Amino acid sequence: IHEGGSDFPVHEHPASVALREGHAVTDVVMGVWHPVAAEWNWMRIDAYPSNVGSSDGQQKIYAVFSDITAQRTSEMAVRQTRKFLSDVLAAASEVSIIATDRDGLITVFNKGAERLLGYGAADMVGKRTPAVLHVPDEVLSRAKELSTEFGRPIEGFRVFVEKPERDGSETREWTYVHSEGRHIPVSLVVTPMHDASGEITGYLGIAENITERKAAEQELRESEQRFRSMLET
Repeated sequence: IHEGGSDFPVHEHPASVALREGHAVTDVVMGVWHPVAAEWNWMRIDAYPSNVGSSDGQQKIYAVFSDITAQRTSEMAVRQTRKFLSDVLAAASEVSIIATDRDGLITVFNKGAERLLGYGAADMVGKRTPAVLHVPDEVLSRAKELSTEFGRPIEGFRVFVEKPERDGSETREWTYVHSEGRHIPVSLVVTPMHDASGEITGYLGIAENITERKAAEQELRESEQRFRSMLET
């Protein structure tokens, strides 16, 4: 069978094509059914026409068959994992998920981030950093706090990742800025992402809109204040 699952006719076999057309046919993938294992094995086939050593002038074909079943299985697992993650990101429409590379360039901007912030993924991925989403004064204030805590200058993108790198993750309230300029309070969790060797490859930020919670907290504080005023009078 072909990679897509359709039948592989004899006349399309690399050896047949090389014999018929007189040129090399390489890197053709074919699925071959293994009756004992009851599974498909995958082969890469390279076919080369040659008249060398032929006394009767007949065309000869040399074909090389390479078993790539393990490679195919691994690639399929990777594709399935990527599709699963893509489906998860697409389904998480109520939560903002933003990933960056090590330098802060945005690599993932999910539907939830689009809904919350008003930007499209096409405008953000590979083009912007999260700086545009934050209130500058709030970032500067946090930079001063961290610089004092660590005894060295912490600024820019490092404001968001310094503590997550040290502690594994950080949950903190921030103010996001919508594309139209309005402010949105969020609870943001930042976590470093690592490769198989443990090296940091980027950062993941998951934010929840806490506007309603903040409004409820404010209403509670105002109610408590009114109650204390009543008691004092």
